[in-house]
Amino acid sequence: MIDTRLCFREHLDFVNRKAAVAGQALSRIMLNSRGPKQQRRQLLMSVVRATILYAAPIWHTALSTPSYFSGIASTYRLCALRVCSGFRTMSDDAALVIAGMVPIDSSLGKLSPYAHPALLPVP
Repeated sequence: MIDTRLCFREHLDFVNRKAAVAGQALSRIMLNSRGPKQQRRQLLMSVVRATILYAAPIWHTALSTPSYFSGIASTYRLCALRVCSGFRTMSDDAALVIAGMVPIDSSLGKLSPYAHPALLPVP
């Protein structure tokens, strides 16, 4: 799913759609007023996070373009709102703090191929 200019737009659109579908399916399980507790909600939403972060060390530099990042950020925000049982009027930062989730842009920056010691080149 790489386009001819290697900007990863098609891949990010695919990832965003796939994560949004998974988030919508999981949000049907988790009602806002009742339903699972916050720890179980975090466990279920880790599926969406894993979907977003798949192959992120390769394409995380493409998120410097704001239009590419906005779709993923909105999907992640909806997941945070569902974990903390919040409404859409809650701010992004408040939802992430209450949900106990790390912002997606800071976790993407840590996923460079050389961040893990096992992936470092052997001298």
